[in-house]
Amino acid sequence: IMLLKSLSIKNLKCHENLIDVPFHPLTVFIGENDAGKTCIADALELLLHSDNATEQHFRKNGEGCVEEKIVISGVFEIQNNDNLPEDWLCPEK
Repeated sequence: IMLLKSLSIKNLKCHENLIDVPFHPLTVFIGENDAGKTCIADALELLLHSDNATEQHFRKNGEGCVEEKIVISGVFEIQNNDNLPEDWLCPEK
């Protein structure tokens, strides 16, 4: 099993430089409207799928210019299946 431990985002939508957002087996993001919660979900989607970023993903700087690149990085940890709670494991056939 590969678990996401942290996520860093640069120049994605509203996040100029978000470093080392921690992830746990259960992670919940709460906050005001327009705080950037959906942006974190978008970053995960771009990181974990083969989708390409579109113009709407790029952050606009203070002068209204679109940033040149987006950087999304994740730190993953590989764990043995034996470390998972029993109710998370698939039943053996």
